[in-house]
Amino acid sequence: MAFCTKCGSVLNEDGVCENCLNKKDMPDTPFDKAVDAIKNAPDETEEYDKDDIKENIFFAIIAYFGILILIPVIARPDSKFARFHANQALDLIILSLVYGIIASVFTSIAFIKGTAFGIFILGIFLIVSVGIFLLWILGIGNAAQGKAKQVPFIGKINLLK
Repeated sequence: MAFCTKCGSVLNEDGVCENCLNKKDMPDTPFDKAVDAIKNAPDETEEYDKDDIKENIFFAIIAYFGILILIPVIARPDSKFARFHANQALDLIILSLVYGIIASVFTSIAFIKGTAFGIFILGIFLIVSVGIFLLWILGIGNAAQGKAKQVPFIGKINLLK
């Protein structure tokens, strides 16, 4: 039995989703695209040793807590699973730092242009901040479940070799 990748409904004999077929004229929203990116993020769990995963879940989780990213890198240098999550956390740290700088500069400029415009821009940046926070939660959740699943949008960047 096959399921629709967009809505999760059962596909008919021809492999067509009756639910989405009725909605084919509706464009995907940015929310739909984000959900698809989360659902379809590459899962590399099968490539990792189950014992490595079981022994290093704690180290994979703490990698997502700021400076604690150094603990799995130093304490478990041979753990492929801990290193994977340390890399995902490093990607998120860099994203957060760059985003914070950009948001600060643009919000400051927007407030110089006017209070209403500044509040509008600040609101947009706050919404994006919530999205980045959810990526952190997703990474922690993947580590806690013993999954080596990439964080959507930035997980392909591999800074730690």
